[in-house]
Amino acid sequence: MASKPEKSKKPATGKEVLKLRPHHWGISVPDMDAAAAWYRDKLGFTEALRLDLRAGMPGGMKIVFLRLGDFYVEIFQAPPGAESRGAGDDMKVLGIKHMCLWVDDMHEAIRILKARGVTFVRDPSDQEHPHAAFIRDNFGNMIELVPSTAPEPI
Repeated sequence: MASKPEKSKKPATGKEVLKLRPHHWGISVPDMDAAAAWYRDKLGFTEALRLDLRAGMPGGMKIVFLRLGDFYVEIFQAPPGAESRGAGDDMKVLGIKHMCLWVDDMHEAIRILKARGVTFVRDPSDQEHPHAAFIRDNFGNMIELVPSTAPEPI
């Protein structure tokens, strides 16, 4: 049996380094299965977990977690009639704007995604050293792609 990590007995000063790393990005969509298929077929995510939480919840909640390496996208099935901000309104409203993914070869990523029918908001394929591309999933959520050689932060 694995033991629990021991709690530090030292009082926190507030100046400690907090070890964080990305885990997932959560989105809600009108068709969870269609969104899951898009992330699988266009970006290479695989299904990690599917939940149908109906007990004790009016209308229930359906969720699917998709995995790419050690990063997940959590997709919620939105209730009928849920409203969405317009695809071009990202910068006009408060809240999350986009998810960003590293790519090893930007030109190759653009070529593959175009062949898969992905919609580009910003297509830098004509640039010798493109620093970012923006695409949208099948429900308008923005995704940024940056080369793994990009300076931090981009």
